[in-house]
Amino acid sequence: MFKQIIEVNLQEKWNTYDLITVEEFNKRMIQFILWYNTIKPHSALKKFSPLEFILNQFIKNRYQSKMLWNYT
Repeated sequence: MFKQIIEVNLQEKWNTYDLITVEEFNKRMIQFILWYNTIKPHSALKKFSPLEFILNQFIKNRYQSKMLWNYT
């Protein structure tokens, strides 16, 4: 599924002739992954980005869940 997401989203945005080096490819891949997980709205997450969705869940339930805190 991730391969399909990359193919569909990057096919129009990337000029493959510009990807001469592995470093350039890696740089663009990291930029895409950051955009996809922090900015792009996802319909399955009620039009929130994954980061917004997680933060909203954490802030809303911060007193109900102690999973992220270590009380030792």
